[in-house]
Amino acid sequence: MITTNDYLTDSQTQLKESHKKFTELWSESQKELKESQKKLTEAWTESLPKKTIQASPSENFEKTMNFH
Repeated sequence: MITTNDYLTDSQTQLKESHKKFTELWSESQKELKESQKKLTEAWTESLPKKTIQASPSENFEKTMNFH
């Protein structure tokens, strides 16, 4: 016959193991998410046009002031 103390001890042990496994899975999923976001960001920035346009602040100001 199993005693109450044994049952509680076994339950606590199982709960600790479950928590440990959950924590490991959560940590791994966060690493994978971070890596996916990094790859997505890199792919997005690589898809942007490489040609840069040199903007003149005074020209931009003038265009803004003339905008109707």
